[in-house]
Amino acid sequence: MTQPGPSRARSTRREPRPIWSWMLPIMSVLVAAGIPLLLWYAWDAIANSTDGKISEAVTDPQAPGYQVSVVPSPTQMILSLDPDGALAMVTVLSLGSNDTGGNILNLTPETLLLDEPDYDRIIDAFADKGANRTRRVVADLIGINVDDISVVDSAIWAQLVGPAGAIPVDITEDLVEVTANGTQVAYGTGNVAVVPDRVAEFLAWVNPDDHPSAGRLRRAGAFWRAWLASIAASTDPGIVPGEQDIGIGRFLRGLAAGEFVVATYPMTEVVLADDIPAAEVDTDVIHELIEQMVPFPIGSTAGARPLVRVLDGVGGLDLPGVYSPPLVHRGAQIDALGNAGQFGMVRTEVVYHDTKWGDAALAFSEVLGGAAVTFEQITDVVFDVTVIIGEDQAAGVG
Repeated sequence: MTQPGPSRARSTRREPRPIWSWMLPIMSVLVAAGIPLLLWYAWDAIANSTDGKISEAVTDPQAPGYQVSVVPSPTQMILSLDPDGALAMVTVLSLGSNDTGGNILNLTPETLLLDEPDYDRIIDAFADKGANRTRRVVADLIGINVDDISVVDSAIWAQLVGPAGAIPVDITEDLVEVTANGTQVAYGTGNVAVVPDRVAEFLAWVNPDDHPSAGRLRRAGAFWRAWLASIAASTDPGIVPGEQDIGIGRFLRGLAAGEFVVATYPMTEVVLADDIPAAEVDTDVIHELIEQMVPFPIGSTAGARPLVRVLDGVGGLDLPGVYSPPLVHRGAQIDALGNAGQFGMVRTEVVYHDTKWGDAALAFSEVLGGAAVTFEQITDVVFDVTVIIGEDQAAGVG
């Protein structure tokens, strides 16, 4: 029988422990102890930073450091269709302060798009790509975007105008049609009654052999004046159907509740090759009208206008009424208004935070009497340019 071998005795010698086995607990303790310190530093950096933030801690509009976000001026685009579904008129609406009163700008669909590579006229964009593409080309034409767009065909016009009944509209020319019995006058010069079911037809009307633009533009203006006057004169709460706080309903009620202006501007009727009718407008004039209509616009596309913060470095300045308009005229999208961290600024400053807006900063400096222009790179800033009005501009702008 084989005898079992002697048992192997256990060694009592201890192996050295790896360095990480004793370093890890120490590091854990240090990290745990350091967390409050790290959090304190992070909070201190956030609490004391004013770059790209709208102050919520300062609630007094007269106090240094107060800032408030600017809500863009309310705008709406209406694409009016003729009974066959073709584009007959583009109307841009804007509301005044507290949604009271406002402005109306009509553009004929034949309006030329001089800087648009794909289409000659507004109507060409609509015929090719529909409402969304039309919205883009019109935004580029007028220099701003709009909050919403509505396509209004014959049926929708009838619904919108229905509660007001026949609208008494003043027209300056006979509207005639050719029938089997010859040429007949459908609407005679003077005051005519336009029933809801024929509003789309009335707005789109083109006399035989006439250029379509000028007559329709005059008629659209006359119709909007008469329709809003009917709404304003009514005591019926349902005079405007649909929603009250959104969409077309909001704009109709707001415009009729105060003073409104139907914009007019020079337009030249021309004929392109193949006898295609077109209308020329001066885009500078259109942009000036839009600036009056929309004090705080948004860019026609993202990044088309720099986001600008305007701060009062003196105290008590009228930033919206005096200093914002010239900046908007030079391409600013005013995104915030408020007060600098302290008053007593002697010289106006324009600080841009992205190199792409250097030229814009110089343009803003020009309208602010040669304000100092500096570059301050801030990666997380939510504004492209900060304008601080100093005492040198307290009496107005250049």
